[in-house]
Formats: sequence, C-alpha cells, structure tokens
Amino acid sequence: MKEYIGDSVYAKFDGYAFILTTENGCPGDPSNIIVLEPLVLKALNEFKDACYKAAKDKLEREMAGKLSALPDAPKDVVDAVNNAIDESEE
Repeated sequence: MKEYIGDSVYAKFDGYAFILTTENGCPGDPSNIIVLEPLVLKALNEFKDACYKAAKDKLEREMAGKLSALPDAPKDVVDAVNNAIDESEE
C-alpha cells in the first residue's frame, strides 16, 4: 500500500524496507525513489534524535541565559519555565 505522507512524498513498505517516492502526479515530471533498509532507517532515527537533542540543549542554554539575566525573577516564573522544559522532554 502506497500512502501520501506530505510534501509530494509517498511511502510504502515492502516487508523489508520503506520505499519513499517523490511525485506530483503529472506525467513526465521528475520523481525520485529512496529505499530505507532497516540499518538506514535506524541511522536516520538516530540522526533525528541527535538533532532534537541538540535543539533542546540549545533552547535550554538560551532559556538559562535569559533567566540568569533576570536574577530577581519570581520563583513561580522560574518554576513555570522549568516545568515547561520538563514537559517538552516527555
């Protein structure tokens, strides 16, 4: 079964690998095929996780810098920011 997943990308599973194709539905238009075998899919997921972690770490550093610039910030504000960060990890 081939399923549209967005941005002109279709996906299907052949029992071993995920096959992604790009197409816009017009005859003669270019299309591409990417086959994600299990090890490649695992590497892609690890890359995604590393990117999300880097983005989260950067946001936490930026937030910490902003909070430290406000040393008189009320404790409930600091707690609310910390809780929001914790919830984003879940």
